[in-house]
Amino acid sequence: MVGRWLHLLVFLVFEMLDPFGLAAQVTIAGSPNPHAEASVSDTITISVLASTINFELVNGRAANRGSSPLSVTTSWDVQPRGTVAVYAYFDNPSAALLHTTPGVGSDIPASRVEAQVNGGRTQTFTGASPAGTTAGITVFTMTIVGSNRRGTRSDSLQLNINLQGTNIEPDTYRGVLRIRAQAF
Repeated sequence: MVGRWLHLLVFLVFEMLDPFGLAAQVTIAGSPNPHAEASVSDTITISVLASTINFELVNGRAANRGSSPLSVTTSWDVQPRGTVAVYAYFDNPSAALLHTTPGVGSDIPASRVEAQVNGGRTQTFTGASPAGTTAGITVFTMTIVGSNRRGTRSDSLQLNINLQGTNIEPDTYRGVLRIRAQAF
């Protein structure tokens, strides 16, 4: 089946807090036209709400949660023939968040970034993604039948940076978390 994609970019910016910890901030930026069409009559709209998400990163600590979750709202009007799915992923599994100071530190891999969808189990960004990387999670999938061919759904995505067992250098780290919806 052929699917069309819609994506929004979530820019992650991590900054040094002090010599004993790190700070992080997430800034959300959406595409100028958040509509994607799978056919003439199929439409998916996705929006991500969060003005800023702050992290206080501490080396060796597993719990470095963002200050607030991302709110991902998906609306669809599609033919009852398949599935609607939403994914979140990074382009590069080994460098989801890039250090910015030349010669200092190393990148933060996607496997260190975690998410809880709607308060559920913690998922690491190590699953398959629609872009073919192994740095993703599935936010949701829904089989479409006649009664739910039109709908809206909101999901909460709480991010965490797990630094247990690692020691990253104080630096500013930047990355892009992509959110995609697909009807197939």
